[in-house]
Amino acid sequence: MKKKVIVLFLLALFLINLPVFALTENIGGKLEQEVSYNNKIEQWQGKSLMELEYEQSFGFDKSIYINTDIYTNYENEAFTDLKLDLNEAYLDLYLTNTDLRIGKQLINWGSAYEINPSSMTNPYDLTAFNPTEGKLGVPAVKSQYYFDNTTFLTGVIITDFIESPVPRSLQETMVSDIKANFAEQIGSPYGNRIADQNLIVEESKPNIEKLSEVELAANFMKRDVKGFDLSVSYFSGHEDLPSITSDLDKVSEELAYIARNYPTQRTTELNIGYKRTQGFGFNAIGSIGSVGVWSELNYQINEDDEKTIDVVLGSDYTFENNLYTVAQLIHRNYEDYQITRDKMNYLLIHGDKPFRQIHTMKSNIIYDFNIGTYMFNPEMTFSLSNNLNLDLGTVITGDKNRSDSYSIFNMMSGERTYFELTYNF
Repeated sequence: MKKKVIVLFLLALFLINLPVFALTENIGGKLEQEVSYNNKIEQWQGKSLMELEYEQSFGFDKSIYINTDIYTNYENEAFTDLKLDLNEAYLDLYLTNTDLRIGKQLINWGSAYEINPSSMTNPYDLTAFNPTEGKLGVPAVKSQYYFDNTTFLTGVIITDFIESPVPRSLQETMVSDIKANFAEQIGSPYGNRIADQNLIVEESKPNIEKLSEVELAANFMKRDVKGFDLSVSYFSGHEDLPSITSDLDKVSEELAYIARNYPTQRTTELNIGYKRTQGFGFNAIGSIGSVGVWSELNYQINEDDEKTIDVVLGSDYTFENNLYTVAQLIHRNYEDYQITRDKMNYLLIHGDKPFRQIHTMKSNIIYDFNIGTYMFNPEMTFSLSNNLNLDLGTVITGDKNRSDSYSIFNMMSGERTYFELTYNF
């Protein structure tokens, strides 16, 4: 433990005093050290990261942008090798009435606070400290055509499939829940053993090789419609999270047959994949007096006619003492022919307020009306210098009555206490 503290302290001193990147105005970025502790499992987790940004304009009609991360992760005393991730790398071309962007990029649509169901082009990184802020770039061609200053149409072609990275614990929960359900259906005294040993879970990922297999997206926006910005969007591609692609009734029958006749000799497969899907979104954002309001709706239907409807309604308000507040309702409704899943209903409340002019305190609360549990995340940001910030926070969750592999709570890394030291250059 002492060795780890010394290493992190020396690394922080080295990163904070690194001057080389100030030599050119085209290079910027940040140096960040994240450390968190989960007291339930007594485990340290952390990330040492250097993010580099390079931007270069070539006249008034083109530019390039590159954003990359160099980092290492660790759990307790186990450090991973140094890794390099290319977050974004694209070429911008500015034509008459049209902007063209080619390369790996982030495409942010939607009006809601942090959670944007209609923004389906970029998957979330569910292994990040805060998955709602951890989107992944996709290789794409984006064209944005301006009819006038307030009306424009955006079209996107995505040339490769990128899935959402899922924490190992969620993957294990998903598989164990599936096997437990099958064991109950088999009805044999050896059901648990049969489901565990004779059921093989196979995962497959889409491989885009033809033009007909690419992912497509479009967004039409009209600004300042009686004080509101309105947009509609469309997405055709694959789901970012894996789901069952096998016929569950057939798999259950096969397992029951094996249990009766070949309990130690035969196996059957349960296929997990990323289904083709379509999404139709609507967004509206504006203000009523001094209160900001927004709504976001997304209707999704996949190749197996499974439907998901997401509705987000929210508002924000800033008080005279500079307290900024957000209140947001999040609803998700499923229509799934194979698995019965409950509706999701969340209330998200956010507040932040500066103190002593340069520091900030904030908190996030998410309450699950269905399960009756919550997540509370207070945090304080201290500005140690013009470019150096220290974030201190904790995540507290209520008791869960049941597990849900894809619940927002399981995507928030669980209970933890953390700090983040960030130096921007």
